[in-house]
Amino acid sequence: MQTNTVQTLIEYVKDISGQSNVSNAKVIRALNFGVDHYSYLALTASGRYSWDSRNQTDVSRVTTSSAEPTLLIEDELISVLDVEILVNGKYSTLRTLDRQDGEYEAYKGATGLPVAYDLVGQEIRPLPVPDKSYTYRLTYGRAHPRFTVDNLTQSTGVIPVQEEYVALYAADRVMLGMSDSARSAVRNELTIKEQEIKDLFSKRDQATSRRLKAKIPNVFTRGGRRGNR
Repeated sequence: MQTNTVQTLIEYVKDISGQSNVSNAKVIRALNFGVDHYSYLALTASGRYSWDSRNQTDVSRVTTSSAEPTLLIEDELISVLDVEILVNGKYSTLRTLDRQDGEYEAYKGATGLPVAYDLVGQEIRPLPVPDKSYTYRLTYGRAHPRFTVDNLTQSTGVIPVQEEYVALYAADRVMLGMSDSARSAVRNELTIKEQEIKDLFSKRDQATSRRLKAKIPNVFTRGGRRGNR
């Protein structure tokens, strides 16, 4: 299934909002708020699927070597998916640890090979404090890149079955100040689509298989047995 272009979404927003004279720039601004919220839903939905926008041109993973007690994280980072450390040619995952955890106290003042990390603001703090330079690999979640008025022929970058959510979100923003039934209808549809997005990303799991429960014919159930014993 091929995704629509940004221009297609703009035209749809104008149609459903009834604002045919609104500028493309204003619709783009509303669409960007829409993809921002779409990113939030995709990244925070429960489940094991790691979402990333189709419009990103690189992988949401960075590698750095440092002996410092803190590591600066990417500006575009929204959620941390994995922090790994390279030891003897192999990466191992650092577990998360918060300063409120009782175990945290044991690492105060200690140095050595990091086995955990604490995320504080825009910094990752390996625990214990590194005793030398180590190589770290960070995998993270990030927002959908924003649209611009000078590239309206680009793909939306959103899963085709969910493009309407972004358009509905933008239409609702364009219709701010209107109190008619049309905006109420848009908001109702928006609520439905939001739940569908949460539902999809909570079930979209590339790491585990789903078991199907076979329907047993009545002839094999106790109540369905007939004939001679």
